Amino acid sequence: MRKLSLTISVAVLLVVACGFMLWAGTSAVERDLFVPIAMTGLTQGLTLEGNPPKGIEIRVQGPVKVLDKFRDQSQLVYPLDLSGLAPGEHALTLEGQCLILPRRVKVKNLRPATITLRVAPEIRKELPVRITYLGTPAPGFYATKTEISPGTVELRGPARRLANMHAVETKPIDIAAASADVVKQVSLALPPDVVLPEEQTMLVATVRVSTRTVVRQFNAIPVVGRSTTHGFTIHPTNIALEVKGPSDLLEGPRAADEIKAYVDLEGLEPGVYVRRASIVLPLAACLVGDVDPELFTVQIGGPPGDNLTN
Repeated sequence: MRKLSLTISVAVLLVVACGFMLWAGTSAVERDLFVPIAMTGLTQGLTLEGNPPKGIEIRVQGPVKVLDKFRDQSQLVYPLDLSGLAPGEHALTLEGQCLILPRRVKVKNLRPATITLRVAPEIRKELPVRITYLGTPAPGFYATKTEISPGTVELRGPARRLANMHAVETKPIDIAAASADVVKQVSLALPPDVVLPEEQTMLVATVRVSTRTVVRQFNAIPVVGRSTTHGFTIHPTNIALEVKGPSDLLEGPRAADEIKAYVDLEGLEPGVYVRRASIVLPLAACLVGDVDPELFTVQIGGPPGDNLTN
């Protein structure tokens, strides 16, 4: 008897649970949805001016199961027929019955209920493209110039808007920490009512990044002798010179170590000579103006000096 009672109790619970689930699945709830607007039918040669709305918000009511499936799978759009609209401003009323909804789902309200569109004559205009960029290149480098291909584009949009446009800019290109040219495909920063025709080719932008060129004075580069087995002295012992080259090369704390000055003593017998110094600079650097001094007195076989070598 007890076993029969337990079986009946379980059956009752199952019936109650199934009933609750059925009620929960069929009970009406409300949901808010964003619905894109699909505009069609505008007369050729006309376009929309300004920033027309991309969609509307609707509140719908229906069974939970239907709305859950509808929300996940629906490709719902609000169809808006613009055929017959002439240039000028038009206030259009939006109605819920234009939406194709599942059975047992209905529209409670739309926001906004009315939208205003401005229709204007459409023209095409060819404009030059200007590159914009943001960020700072790596230390010692800077942006020297920009290149864009193609250099001009033909835009389509309202006549009044394009009449006041004399160039079009790209969306900014990031060149932060760049130490070489930056090459990227780019899109244009266009007003919402101006478009790039579909047949327009992709734009490729290049920002040329180079080292900054500086001129620096070095006043105490040691002058040494080479290619001799004799003792020698050179007077004066230092040379002053001005060098032009990349900033990352010449502005460093050890830049002077990369500059060498020497007098070639090969084949010279003991005695006193007057010679010019040879200067060895890093690649991409060059001398600017004269060196000081131009001539050096070399004594070979004399008493050792500061730069005596064997």
